[in-house]
Amino acid sequence: MEQEHLSDEMYWGLSLSALTMQSLGNCNHQTLFGFDGKDEKVKDFLKSYLYSIGIFNTKEAKDRLYHYRHDQMHNRMFMEAVHHFDLLSEAEFKGHLNALETPLEVKRCKIAWLYRHELKETGIRGHEIAQYVMLMRLYGAYGYLEEDEIRRRLYDIAGEVRQKFDSWDHFHQNVLAGDQYVKGYEIHDHSNVLISNPLIAAYYSISNSMRKADSPFYQLNWSEQK
Repeated sequence: MEQEHLSDEMYWGLSLSALTMQSLGNCNHQTLFGFDGKDEKVKDFLKSYLYSIGIFNTKEAKDRLYHYRHDQMHNRMFMEAVHHFDLLSEAEFKGHLNALETPLEVKRCKIAWLYRHELKETGIRGHEIAQYVMLMRLYGAYGYLEEDEIRRRLYDIAGEVRQKFDSWDHFHQNVLAGDQYVKGYEIHDHSNVLISNPLIAAYYSISNSMRKADSPFYQLNWSEQK
């Protein structure tokens, strides 16, 4: 389905997943699904990706959407950490780190500590919403979700997004911070992990093309529908 058949609000909602979609490969930002599910090679790719994140059937697909929609993924853990760290001194925080069992726990705690003031209100909700919208599109291409349900879910999530974020850059920075937390990489300079992190590569690629007509953010006003 081409861009001209999508309402402005629908296209705006789909663009919430632009970074995560592009990080998967050569997607079409101007279509509802982003990938052509009728292409057998694409179908195999989608199957492989969904399997890699533990989704093997329609029930598991919709369960995952439920968890993202109702804030039952990584953001909840992030916010609990931020709340806890808000009560600690730096010395107490270091003691907390020493009691952790795995390197990933240590890295995530360091990242939550780093962002404890900046993301105290929003958490990493933008990252989870981007994942939510991306999964809807992939499900549509793979056959797990009908177009009407994707449209309904997009309209449903739009209000929450605009309440928490005030610009595309604000939203995108949250997507990147969430990715940093979930994956546990501590490097604050994104350019240092550009080659190894496709999401950051997508961020720079899309940022550099925002004024081009085929950009997913071309003439997309964040607050127009507010």
